[in-house]
Amino acid sequence: MFSASRRILTANTAPRLGSGSTNARRNLSITNASPPRVRPRRALALTGAAFAGSILLGGATIFADSAELDQPELRTASLSSLVRAYAVYTMLSVPKLVDWSPAILNACLATPGLDVPTRAFVRRTFFGHFVGGESALDTVPLLEQFRAKNKGVLLNYSVEVDADAAIGHGNHSDAAESRPHKQLIEEIIRSIDVAADFEDQHGNGSRTGRRTWVALKLTALLPDVTALTRLSLHLLLTRPAPQTPVLFPGSPTSTDLDVLLADTLAHAPPGNSPLTQEDVQVLRALHDDLVRVCVRAQERNVRVVVDAEYSWYQPAIDAYAHALMERFNKVPRASSSSWVSKDSGSSTSTSVQQPLVYNTYQAYLRRTPEFLRDSLARADAGGYALGVKLVRGAYHSYEVAAHNAARVLPPSVFPSSSSSSASVFPDSKSKSDSAASHPHSSSISPDPEPPVWPTKPDTDACFDACAAVLVSRVARSIKGKQERGSATPVPVGVLFGTHNWASCDRVLEGLVGEGVARKEMVEEGGEHESSERGNGKEREVIVLPETVTELVAFGQLLGMSDALTDHIIHRTRSAAPCALKYVPYGALADVMPYLGRRAQENRSVLGDGGARLERKRAGAEIRRRVVGALMGL
Repeated sequence: MFSASRRILTANTAPRLGSGSTNARRNLSITNASPPRVRPRRALALTGAAFAGSILLGGATIFADSAELDQPELRTASLSSLVRAYAVYTMLSVPKLVDWSPAILNACLATPGLDVPTRAFVRRTFFGHFVGGESALDTVPLLEQFRAKNKGVLLNYSVEVDADAAIGHGNHSDAAESRPHKQLIEEIIRSIDVAADFEDQHGNGSRTGRRTWVALKLTALLPDVTALTRLSLHLLLTRPAPQTPVLFPGSPTSTDLDVLLADTLAHAPPGNSPLTQEDVQVLRALHDDLVRVCVRAQERNVRVVVDAEYSWYQPAIDAYAHALMERFNKVPRASSSSWVSKDSGSSTSTSVQQPLVYNTYQAYLRRTPEFLRDSLARADAGGYALGVKLVRGAYHSYEVAAHNAARVLPPSVFPSSSSSSASVFPDSKSKSDSAASHPHSSSISPDPEPPVWPTKPDTDACFDACAAVLVSRVARSIKGKQERGSATPVPVGVLFGTHNWASCDRVLEGLVGEGVARKEMVEEGGEHESSERGNGKEREVIVLPETVTELVAFGQLLGMSDALTDHIIHRTRSAAPCALKYVPYGALADVMPYLGRRAQENRSVLGDGGARLERKRAGAEIRRRVVGALMGL
């Protein structure tokens, strides 16, 4: 269901950001744990056969797949984009092809004569379908197309660290500004400016209704990613025990980053910590870079979303995200009992304090219900808005494999509340290095069970339960409703990142049930709808006022579950977009690992016939146009 392999982008020279560096393309490779050996020409033949077979083994394939489907939202799509979607999802419907995709790409890219056509093939298929462009500016036409349909965008520069940095061999003595991770920071700041300029051009100079956001992946933003693992280990050792226990990876506290903010390195890290002074320097620089990014986002009024990653990085990532929310999501205490206030630009409209920074909560982690409750309580106590991106998670099988492999190590190497740090980490540095450099022993969980739920239904239940809690809290913060013995709740902004139709419908119905949204009958073919629907009939929609759309949004990946995104838009009415597409961008050489993940790590999305359904949708529209053209002859 999820990938158990990890791809790392490598290049002999650092790629130029936002452009396709010739050297970066020439030296591209994707490493994979124990990949199958594939002969390049057979690999290319297999790739082509997957698509050609679906067509040639019966022109009936397109027609039989999709005869019953009718989707007016695809009527405006170009024929070339429909054919590309059909080709992509045909290939993703072949399990063996998905399993072997990293090895196939490695083999083809390493073979003279096949590397150029392989890049051209990937560019015209997977890159064109799942990536918004090579630079942030390149995505603007896509942003315009989406906004015309009342869709927002979450931009992400999808670049990973190189292999040496990933295993801790980064050179900390290099000139700081010449390092690739520093260039990434500058690119993120540029993407914030592109997002803000786009919103400003669309008349959104106010602080509300701005739906072009930016996502961050912290592992790409420092020269030695294993420093994050060692910070996570340090936090497991030093965090005070919470009143209500939270399973691994735990819950952040306001003192988590004190070790990085000490006046002198002599005071940090403590002698029993797995951190080194070099780690502290790197992690402190990351903190400073993140603050610079958030200051720019605050100046330009652009939301920032911190992506979740593997569990051995997550304690550190949570610590950074929590610190940023404490600083940048602070809510001024008003004299009224509600955080809802009059918009300065209108005598009638209302607005709410939307979070600037969002952290990602993975429902497949067993800690998430308690983690969410603890986060809400900390936000209320600290007086800052909590930003939540709720997702199911993308690394399930890898988490299970890493945890099970780590069980062969002596139990004394894992932290526990009853053991001293000396006994927990008899050789902390070697443990950290081993966990971070060996892909099958990365787990740092002290728990006997894996950190993830054992089954997909468990994850689904966790997601829906957390979503219900969040919907209730959104309603409380809008209405200023207090629970007995508690203060007025601070705002909670939520991005529901899900490809599950039932979950989205439950959230919408929950908003209606809480009394913050309402149902109305409207005529088909109204604003933001395809003219195909203008038939004079009425249908029911859920009206989302500004107070709701400022705090609630839905998100799906670019190129995936477009029918669900359109369903959300079709079922709702809102002045600002309530649905966002996660749009990665970057040069082909830079985003190749991201494309590999789309094939492997999102089987939770494409499973249960998801890829086949997407193929059917594209095929149905192709069939409609072909039949229409033939009938017109």
